[in-house]
Amino acid sequence: MVPKKGSESRMTPTPARSAHVEESKASSSDSDLFAAFIARRKFFNHEQNRLQDQVDTLGRRSKWLKTCMDEQSEDGLRSAKALKTCIGKTSELQRALHDRRDKRETLKALNSEIGFLRSDETMVWNEYQNTEHELHECKQRMKSLLRQLSEESKAKGSASEQHKTTSKVRNNIISYNFCHS
Repeated sequence: MVPKKGSESRMTPTPARSAHVEESKASSSDSDLFAAFIARRKFFNHEQNRLQDQVDTLGRRSKWLKTCMDEQSEDGLRSAKALKTCIGKTSELQRALHDRRDKRETLKALNSEIGFLRSDETMVWNEYQNTEHELHECKQRMKSLLRQLSEESKAKGSASEQHKTTSKVRNNIISYNFCHS
């Protein structure tokens, strides 16, 4: 037992006892106190070591948890970046798809316009062919009329008559060409 400061006077032996008994009690009391002190010190040291081990364990766990949280945070950031990249690529693909659809619609419109132009081209070509055919017929008729004129003028023999007939034929040809052009 640990004596209190004010209780030292109570523990002192009475003068009636012998010095040997007092010395024996004092050493027994001191050794008990010392043994109790040593036991308490061992207990406190043991408790201090146990608490220090717990503090160390909690420190290691705290570091481990912080490392885990940092890794999860990094994983979360990587996942967020990957998600953002995926969203960006999806948006690009959607824009490309819309562009392709627009281009496809434009291409369809252009193809139908080309079809109209081809039909117009065919119509113009046919008109040109008809005009060429008519021109050829006109030339043939003119040659025929000139031959006829030449034959009539030979038959009539007179130059003035020939001139009048040639003028008539030419006027007929000019008016024919004017009407068909």
